[in-house]
Amino acid sequence: MGLCADEPAFASPLLGPAFARLVGGVRSDAAVAVVRRRGVGLAYFAHHRRPGGVARPIGAPFSDLHGVISGPGLPLSGPELLRGAGIRRFPFTALVDPYRLFEGTESGWQTSYAIDLTDPTPVAGRGRHAKKMRRWRARLEADIGPLSLTMPDQDPASFETLLNWKRAQFNRTGLHDVLRPDWSRALMAQAFSLTEPPLRGLLAVLRAGGRPIAGRFGVEGDGIYHPWLAAYDPAMAAYGPGHLLLSAILEAAGRLPLRAYELGSGLDEQKRSISNRSMELPSGEARADGAVARRPAGGRLLRLGRRLDQIATVELTLSGRAYGLADTLAKARRRWSAG
Repeated sequence: MGLCADEPAFASPLLGPAFARLVGGVRSDAAVAVVRRRGVGLAYFAHHRRPGGVARPIGAPFSDLHGVISGPGLPLSGPELLRGAGIRRFPFTALVDPYRLFEGTESGWQTSYAIDLTDPTPVAGRGRHAKKMRRWRARLEADIGPLSLTMPDQDPASFETLLNWKRAQFNRTGLHDVLRPDWSRALMAQAFSLTEPPLRGLLAVLRAGGRPIAGRFGVEGDGIYHPWLAAYDPAMAAYGPGHLLLSAILEAAGRLPLRAYELGSGLDEQKRSISNRSMELPSGEARADGAVARRPAGGRLLRLGRRLDQIATVELTLSGRAYGLADTLAKARRRWSAG
Protein backbone atom coordinates (compact mmCIF):
# COMPACT_ATOMS: atom_id res chain seq x y z
CA MET A 1 0.00 0.00 0.00
CA GLY A 2 2.94 2.36 0.63
CA LEU A 3 3.98 2.61 -3.04
CA CYS A 4 0.38 3.31 -4.07
CA ALA A 5 0.02 6.01 -1.41
CA ASP A 6 3.26 7.69 -2.48
CA GLU A 7 2.20 8.24 -6.11
CA PRO A 8 -1.14 9.96 -6.90
CA ALA A 9 -1.40 8.16 -10.25
CA PHE A 10 -1.68 4.84 -8.37
CA ALA A 11 -4.63 6.04 -6.23
CA SER A 12 -7.23 3.63 -7.58
CA PRO A 13 -8.82 0.61 -5.94
CA LEU A 14 -7.83 -1.39 -9.05
CA LEU A 15 -4.12 -0.88 -8.42
CA GLY A 16 -3.79 -1.92 -4.79
CA PRO A 17 -2.93 -5.33 -3.32
CA ALA A 18 -6.50 -5.93 -2.11
CA PHE A 19 -7.76 -6.01 -5.69
CA ALA A 20 -5.03 -8.46 -6.72
CA ARG A 21 -5.99 -10.73 -3.80
CA LEU A 22 -9.66 -10.50 -4.77
CA VAL A 23 -8.94 -11.60 -8.33
CA GLY A 24 -6.55 -14.29 -7.12
CA GLY A 25 -9.45 -15.86 -5.24
CA VAL A 26 -11.32 -16.62 -8.49
CA ARG A 27 -8.50 -17.09 -11.01
CA SER A 28 -5.80 -19.77 -10.70
CA ASP A 29 -3.58 -17.98 -13.25
CA ALA A 30 -3.16 -14.85 -11.10
CA ALA A 31 0.46 -14.07 -10.21
CA VAL A 32 2.57 -11.22 -8.84
CA ALA A 33 6.11 -10.58 -10.08
CA VAL A 34 8.15 -8.82 -7.37
CA VAL A 35 11.40 -6.90 -7.78
CA ARG A 36 13.43 -6.93 -4.56
CA ARG A 37 16.72 -5.44 -3.47
CA ARG A 38 18.22 -6.96 -0.31
CA GLY A 39 14.80 -8.27 0.65
CA VAL A 40 12.99 -4.96 0.16
CA GLY A 41 10.20 -4.90 -2.42
CA LEU A 42 10.79 -2.26 -5.10
CA ALA A 43 8.08 -3.14 -7.63
CA TYR A 44 5.00 -5.33 -7.93
CA PHE A 45 3.41 -6.50 -11.15
CA ALA A 46 0.08 -8.29 -10.65
CA HIS A 47 -1.01 -10.12 -13.79
CA HIS A 48 -2.55 -13.22 -15.31
CA ARG A 49 0.03 -15.61 -16.71
CA ARG A 50 -1.51 -16.97 -19.88
CA PRO A 51 -0.22 -19.61 -22.33
CA GLY A 52 2.62 -18.64 -24.63
CA GLY A 53 4.33 -16.36 -22.13
CA VAL A 54 1.59 -13.72 -22.32
CA ALA A 55 0.77 -11.58 -19.27
CA ARG A 56 -2.66 -9.99 -19.07
CA PRO A 57 -3.47 -7.17 -16.61
CA ILE A 58 -4.81 -8.52 -13.34
CA GLY A 59 -8.59 -8.70 -13.45
CA ALA A 60 -8.82 -7.88 -17.18
CA PRO A 61 -11.16 -6.88 -18.74
CA PHE A 62 -12.39 -5.31 -15.49
CA SER A 63 -9.03 -3.64 -14.79
CA ASP A 64 -9.67 -0.33 -16.55
CA LEU A 65 -6.40 0.86 -14.98
CA HIS A 66 -3.34 -1.36 -14.62
CA GLY A 67 0.44 -1.28 -14.41
CA VAL A 68 3.59 -2.02 -12.47
CA ILE A 69 3.46 -0.52 -8.97
CA SER A 70 6.86 0.88 -8.04
CA GLY A 71 8.68 3.90 -6.76
CA PRO A 72 10.88 6.23 -8.83
CA GLY A 73 14.33 5.12 -9.92
CA LEU A 74 13.58 1.44 -10.44
CA PRO A 75 16.82 -0.06 -11.88
CA LEU A 76 14.88 -1.96 -14.56
CA SER A 77 12.92 -1.04 -17.64
CA GLY A 78 9.52 -2.58 -18.25
CA PRO A 79 10.82 -5.05 -20.87
CA GLU A 80 13.66 -6.06 -18.52
CA LEU A 81 11.14 -6.71 -15.76
CA LEU A 82 9.11 -8.90 -18.13
CA ARG A 83 12.23 -10.82 -19.13
CA GLY A 84 13.17 -11.44 -15.51
CA ALA A 85 9.65 -12.71 -14.78
CA GLY A 86 9.69 -15.10 -17.74
CA ILE A 87 7.02 -13.14 -19.61
CA ARG A 88 7.27 -12.78 -23.37
CA ARG A 89 4.47 -10.28 -24.14
CA PHE A 90 2.36 -7.86 -22.12
CA PRO A 91 -0.55 -6.26 -24.01
CA PHE A 92 -2.06 -3.31 -22.16
CA THR A 93 -4.96 -0.94 -22.79
CA ALA A 94 -4.82 1.77 -20.08
CA LEU A 95 -1.36 1.60 -18.53
CA VAL A 96 -0.64 3.71 -15.46
CA ASP A 97 3.09 4.27 -15.88
CA PRO A 98 4.20 7.47 -14.09
CA TYR A 99 7.87 6.43 -14.14
CA ARG A 100 7.88 5.54 -17.87
CA LEU A 101 8.99 1.95 -17.43
CA PHE A 102 7.30 1.03 -20.71
CA GLU A 103 8.14 4.15 -22.68
CA GLY A 104 8.35 3.41 -26.40
CA THR A 105 6.03 0.40 -26.33
CA GLU A 106 2.79 2.37 -26.74
CA SER A 107 0.82 2.25 -29.99
CA GLY A 108 -1.97 4.63 -29.00
CA TRP A 109 -3.34 6.80 -26.21
CA GLN A 110 -6.67 7.23 -24.50
CA THR A 111 -8.02 9.57 -21.86
CA SER A 112 -9.18 8.17 -18.54
CA TYR A 113 -11.62 10.47 -16.72
CA ALA A 114 -12.53 10.92 -13.09
CA ILE A 115 -14.53 13.24 -10.87
CA ASP A 116 -12.56 14.68 -7.96
CA LEU A 117 -15.34 15.18 -5.43
CA THR A 118 -13.12 17.32 -3.19
CA ASP A 119 -12.58 19.91 -5.96
CA PRO A 120 -15.19 22.70 -5.84
CA THR A 121 -14.17 24.05 -9.28
CA PRO A 122 -17.23 24.20 -11.60
CA VAL A 123 -17.04 21.91 -14.62
CA ALA A 124 -18.01 23.25 -18.05
CA GLY A 125 -21.22 21.67 -19.29
CA ARG A 126 -22.59 20.69 -15.89
CA GLY A 127 -25.12 23.54 -15.96
CA ARG A 128 -26.84 22.26 -19.10
CA HIS A 129 -26.56 18.72 -17.76
CA ALA A 130 -28.24 19.75 -14.49
CA LYS A 131 -31.19 21.30 -16.33
CA LYS A 132 -31.75 18.08 -18.23
CA MET A 133 -31.56 16.12 -14.95
CA ARG A 134 -34.25 18.29 -13.41
CA ARG A 135 -36.58 17.76 -16.39
CA TRP A 136 -36.06 13.98 -16.35
CA ARG A 137 -36.54 13.78 -12.60
CA ALA A 138 -39.73 15.83 -12.60
CA ARG A 139 -41.26 13.73 -15.37
CA LEU A 140 -40.22 10.43 -13.76
CA GLU A 141 -41.55 11.35 -10.33
CA ALA A 142 -44.82 12.53 -11.86
CA ASP A 143 -45.24 9.31 -13.86
CA ILE A 144 -43.80 6.65 -11.49
CA GLY A 145 -43.14 8.07 -8.03
CA PRO A 146 -40.48 9.76 -5.87
CA LEU A 147 -36.83 8.92 -6.43
CA SER A 148 -34.64 7.35 -3.75
CA LEU A 149 -31.02 6.20 -3.74
CA THR A 150 -29.81 3.15 -1.82
CA MET A 151 -26.00 3.12 -1.51
CA PRO A 152 -24.65 0.79 -0.39
CA ASP A 153 -27.42 -1.58 -1.37
CA GLN A 154 -26.53 -4.95 0.17
CA ASP A 155 -29.64 -6.82 -0.94
CA PRO A 156 -28.63 -9.83 -3.10
CA ALA A 157 -31.87 -9.42 -5.07
CA SER A 158 -30.84 -5.91 -6.09
CA PHE A 159 -27.44 -7.20 -7.15
CA GLU A 160 -29.00 -9.98 -9.23
CA THR A 161 -31.35 -7.50 -10.88
CA LEU A 162 -28.40 -5.38 -12.01
CA LEU A 163 -26.55 -8.42 -13.38
CA ASN A 164 -29.63 -9.42 -15.37
CA TRP A 165 -30.05 -5.91 -16.76
CA LYS A 166 -26.40 -5.80 -17.79
CA ARG A 167 -26.42 -9.18 -19.52
CA ALA A 168 -29.57 -8.21 -21.40
CA GLN A 169 -27.83 -4.97 -22.43
CA PHE A 170 -24.87 -6.92 -23.82
CA ASN A 171 -27.31 -9.00 -25.85
CA ARG A 172 -29.16 -5.94 -27.21
CA THR A 173 -26.06 -4.00 -28.17
CA GLY A 174 -24.16 -6.92 -29.70
CA LEU A 175 -21.21 -6.58 -27.31
CA HIS A 176 -19.57 -9.69 -25.91
CA ASP A 177 -21.07 -10.67 -22.56
CA VAL A 178 -18.12 -10.38 -20.17
CA LEU A 179 -20.32 -11.82 -17.41
CA ARG A 180 -20.77 -15.09 -19.32
CA PRO A 181 -17.66 -16.89 -17.91
CA ASP A 182 -17.97 -18.44 -14.45
CA TRP A 183 -14.89 -16.61 -13.14
CA SER A 184 -16.22 -13.13 -13.94
CA ARG A 185 -19.53 -13.78 -12.21
CA ALA A 186 -17.60 -15.21 -9.24
CA LEU A 187 -15.47 -12.05 -9.17
CA MET A 188 -18.58 -9.86 -9.02
CA ALA A 189 -20.09 -12.03 -6.27
CA GLN A 190 -16.89 -11.99 -4.21
CA ALA A 191 -16.58 -8.22 -4.58
CA PHE A 192 -20.23 -7.77 -3.57
CA SER A 193 -19.55 -9.71 -0.37
CA LEU A 194 -16.75 -7.31 0.68
CA THR A 195 -18.11 -4.71 3.09
CA GLU A 196 -15.04 -3.46 4.97
CA PRO A 197 -11.79 -1.63 4.06
CA PRO A 198 -9.38 -1.77 2.38
CA LEU A 199 -11.67 -2.81 -0.47
CA ARG A 200 -15.42 -3.14 -0.57
CA GLY A 201 -18.03 -3.84 -3.20
CA LEU A 202 -20.35 -0.89 -3.63
CA LEU A 203 -23.79 -1.23 -5.23
CA ALA A 204 -25.92 1.84 -5.88
CA VAL A 205 -29.58 1.43 -6.85
CA LEU A 206 -31.97 4.19 -7.87
CA ARG A 207 -35.68 3.58 -7.27
CA ALA A 208 -38.75 5.42 -8.47
CA GLY A 209 -41.83 4.85 -6.36
CA GLY A 210 -39.96 1.98 -4.69
CA ARG A 211 -39.24 0.30 -8.06
CA PRO A 212 -35.57 -0.32 -9.02
CA ILE A 213 -34.84 1.55 -12.26
CA ALA A 214 -31.02 1.76 -12.46
CA GLY A 215 -27.92 0.41 -10.75
CA ARG A 216 -24.16 0.68 -10.68
CA PHE A 217 -21.71 -1.71 -9.08
CA GLY A 218 -17.98 -1.66 -8.57
CA VAL A 219 -15.30 -1.46 -5.93
CA GLU A 220 -14.31 1.30 -3.52
CA GLY A 221 -11.09 1.80 -1.63
CA ASP A 222 -9.91 4.79 0.40
CA GLY A 223 -12.90 6.83 -0.77
CA ILE A 224 -12.32 6.20 -4.49
CA TYR A 225 -15.16 4.47 -6.32
CA HIS A 226 -14.62 2.57 -9.57
CA PRO A 227 -17.86 1.18 -11.04
CA TRP A 228 -17.71 -1.84 -13.36
CA LEU A 229 -21.36 -2.40 -14.22
CA ALA A 230 -23.96 0.23 -15.06
CA ALA A 231 -27.40 -0.70 -16.38
CA TYR A 232 -31.04 0.21 -16.08
CA ASP A 233 -34.55 -1.08 -16.66
CA PRO A 234 -35.07 -0.70 -20.44
CA ALA A 235 -38.70 0.28 -19.81
CA MET A 236 -37.39 3.43 -18.09
CA ALA A 237 -35.00 4.48 -20.88
CA ALA A 238 -36.94 7.64 -21.80
CA TYR A 239 -36.31 9.10 -18.34
CA GLY A 240 -32.48 8.95 -18.47
CA PRO A 241 -32.23 6.61 -15.43
CA GLY A 242 -28.47 6.09 -15.73
CA HIS A 243 -27.83 9.84 -15.69
CA LEU A 244 -30.20 10.34 -12.79
CA LEU A 245 -28.42 7.63 -10.82
CA LEU A 246 -25.01 9.18 -11.38
CA SER A 247 -26.38 12.57 -10.34
CA ALA A 248 -27.82 11.05 -7.15
CA ILE A 249 -24.51 9.34 -6.32
CA LEU A 250 -22.58 12.58 -6.71
CA GLU A 251 -25.07 14.43 -4.52
CA ALA A 252 -24.70 11.76 -1.81
CA ALA A 253 -20.90 11.51 -2.05
CA GLY A 254 -20.25 13.47 1.12
CA ARG A 255 -22.19 11.14 3.39
CA LEU A 256 -20.94 7.88 1.82
CA PRO A 257 -18.14 9.21 2.00
CA LEU A 258 -16.47 9.33 -1.42
CA ARG A 259 -13.67 11.60 -2.55
CA ALA A 260 -13.38 10.49 -6.18
CA TYR A 261 -15.44 8.70 -8.81
CA GLU A 262 -13.49 6.99 -11.60
CA LEU A 263 -15.23 7.14 -14.97
CA GLY A 264 -12.61 5.25 -16.99
CA SER A 265 -12.09 5.82 -20.70
CA GLY A 266 -14.43 5.66 -23.68
CA LEU A 267 -17.55 7.75 -24.44
CA ASP A 268 -15.18 10.70 -24.24
CA GLU A 269 -17.62 13.59 -24.82
CA GLN A 270 -20.05 12.47 -22.14
CA LYS A 271 -17.34 11.79 -19.57
CA ARG A 272 -15.41 14.94 -20.43
CA SER A 273 -18.49 17.06 -19.78
CA ILE A 274 -18.82 15.96 -16.15
CA SER A 275 -15.22 15.19 -15.15
CA ASN A 276 -12.68 17.53 -13.59
CA ARG A 277 -9.66 15.21 -13.69
CA SER A 278 -8.10 13.12 -16.44
CA MET A 279 -5.00 11.12 -17.34
CA GLU A 280 -3.60 10.28 -20.75
CA LEU A 281 -2.81 6.56 -20.69
CA PRO A 282 -1.04 4.48 -23.32
CA SER A 283 -2.26 1.29 -24.96
CA GLY A 284 0.08 -1.08 -26.72
CA GLU A 285 2.18 -4.14 -26.15
CA ALA A 286 5.47 -4.50 -24.29
CA ARG A 287 7.81 -7.32 -25.28
CA ALA A 288 10.61 -8.86 -23.29
CA ASP A 289 12.96 -8.71 -26.28
CA GLY A 290 12.40 -4.95 -26.61
CA ALA A 291 10.80 -5.22 -30.04
CA VAL A 292 8.08 -2.69 -30.83
CA ALA A 293 4.70 -4.19 -31.68
CA ARG A 294 3.21 -3.19 -35.01
CA ARG A 295 0.64 -0.40 -34.85
CA PRO A 296 -2.82 -1.92 -35.39
CA ALA A 297 -4.84 -1.18 -38.49
CA GLY A 298 -7.60 1.39 -38.21
CA GLY A 299 -11.34 1.47 -38.89
CA ARG A 300 -13.42 -1.68 -38.78
CA LEU A 301 -10.42 -3.96 -38.48
CA LEU A 302 -9.24 -2.08 -35.39
CA ARG A 303 -12.67 -2.35 -33.76
CA LEU A 304 -12.91 -6.02 -34.62
CA GLY A 305 -9.39 -6.63 -33.31
CA ARG A 306 -10.27 -4.98 -30.00
CA ARG A 307 -13.40 -7.08 -29.72
CA LEU A 308 -11.50 -10.30 -30.35
CA ASP A 309 -8.81 -9.29 -27.86
CA GLN A 310 -11.48 -8.72 -25.22
CA ILE A 311 -12.87 -12.19 -25.91
CA ALA A 312 -9.39 -13.69 -25.53
CA THR A 313 -9.01 -11.82 -22.25
CA VAL A 314 -12.26 -12.88 -20.60
CA GLU A 315 -12.86 -16.32 -22.09
CA LEU A 316 -10.38 -18.79 -20.59
CA THR A 317 -11.54 -21.95 -22.36
CA LEU A 318 -11.26 -22.95 -26.00
CA SER A 319 -15.02 -23.49 -26.23
CA GLY A 320 -15.68 -20.05 -24.73
CA ARG A 321 -13.36 -18.36 -27.22
CA ALA A 322 -14.90 -20.28 -30.11
CA TYR A 323 -18.37 -19.18 -29.00
CA GLY A 324 -17.24 -15.56 -28.63
CA LEU A 325 -15.50 -15.55 -32.01
CA ALA A 326 -18.48 -17.05 -33.83
CA ASP A 327 -20.90 -14.67 -32.13
CA THR A 328 -18.74 -11.61 -32.86
CA LEU A 329 -18.21 -12.48 -36.52
CA ALA A 330 -21.92 -13.14 -37.03
CA LYS A 331 -22.83 -9.78 -35.49
CA ALA A 332 -20.09 -8.02 -37.48
CA ARG A 333 -21.38 -9.50 -40.74
CA ARG A 334 -24.90 -8.31 -39.94
CA ARG A 335 -23.68 -4.78 -39.18
CA TRP A 336 -21.48 -4.58 -42.27
CA SER A 337 -24.32 -5.87 -44.48
CA ALA A 338 -26.70 -3.32 -42.99
CA GLY A 339 -24.08 -0.60 -43.54
